[in-house]
Amino acid sequence: MVVAGGGAAVYVTSHPGKRKPPPPAPIAIRLAALSEPRSALPAGGTWAVDGQVVTVSGHKDPAVDTTLNAALRAPLDQRWTEVRSLLGGQPGAYTGTVRPTILLRVPKLLSVRYDVDVQGQVGTGWDQARAVTVDLDTGTAYARPVDLFRTPSPALSSALSPKVLAHLPGHRWCPREPAGPGITARQLTSGEVAVALTPSGIRVSYQGAALGYSGACGNRGADVPYGEVASLLKPQVMAAVPYPVTSVRPTP
Repeated sequence: MVVAGGGAAVYVTSHPGKRKPPPPAPIAIRLAALSEPRSALPAGGTWAVDGQVVTVSGHKDPAVDTTLNAALRAPLDQRWTEVRSLLGGQPGAYTGTVRPTILLRVPKLLSVRYDVDVQGQVGTGWDQARAVTVDLDTGTAYARPVDLFRTPSPALSSALSPKVLAHLPGHRWCPREPAGPGITARQLTSGEVAVALTPSGIRVSYQGAALGYSGACGNRGADVPYGEVASLLKPQVMAAVPYPVTSVRPTP
């Protein structure tokens, strides 16, 4: 084919039969049943698990799916290990339950919060949140809350606690008890304080008992805008979330 312009002829070779390769299949995010059969505890009790877990599929390299799915389940396995240890000396039948919520799904990141509880002859304080964020491209997991932040502990807990407290109802860690300690570095490392990403900021969740208050305080949580924690979060995290929010005015 000859294209003439500006007094010169340009020869362009075309291949009308050649097609562009199809785009890669989208990554699928699904809820899968999570069920573990009843097993024995050391003192004669029994333990089982019932609920759902978030799964990923569709990567060209199946190993990435395997890595991601292990990371998405890891906070639950960690919690069940803790619970089984605490219940090991007790008789009775216990069941761990899981309810997942996908809080953020953007091209690069997936952030999930799990509400976990224990059914059986237990008191208050067993219903706790766990969270995990994964990089859908690389399989990298931000498995612990502290992994999302650039600021090392314990400086992180000192910087984060007042920001969370400012967004809690009543600006109190526990509405029924006197003011006490806030979030510690240990809790951000262990996952007892769950931190997940949302479209507008971070969601921090905790059970009052995990912060040293009574179990009657129940579950508490706060949404802190990205604008208040951008300097604390890792640059690669901030680069992947929808912040800053920009608005496009329509053309007159």
